[in-house]
Amino acid sequence: MKKLLLFAPFMALALEMDISYSPSYFKWKEPVMENKGWLHRVDFSLKQPFNKLVYGKLGASLFGGNVDYKGQTWGGTPVDSDTTYEGWEIKGLLGVDYPMSKQMKVGGYTGLAFRKWTRTSGGSLNAIGYT
Repeated sequence: MKKLLLFAPFMALALEMDISYSPSYFKWKEPVMENKGWLHRVDFSLKQPFNKLVYGKLGASLFGGNVDYKGQTWGGTPVDSDTTYEGWEIKGLLGVDYPMSKQMKVGGYTGLAFRKWTRTSGGSLNAIGYT
């Protein structure tokens, strides 16, 4: 985590900046289909402490990846293809951190977020009855 100090008229902002990458393994299974594969996510956030306990945080994320799809159409025709997931998210949070020791904090937050994602199934145009 990187700390920035920005000066504005009549106030100073002590922003904490965080950039992270997180891979995750996605697996979704139903009786007639299965999706599985790796998804990747990059997060960026700015955190502004208002006092020793309360903070505000703004964040943005990009995520996506390809997963394997094995299933069938409504008519029972086998389908084996790739599915692409991609999207983004923005969020604003208000939180509290309670120091338990010099090395540990416990807290919680509330906020609003908006997420947009799309899923594109390759090969689905050739599979009659598949949606």
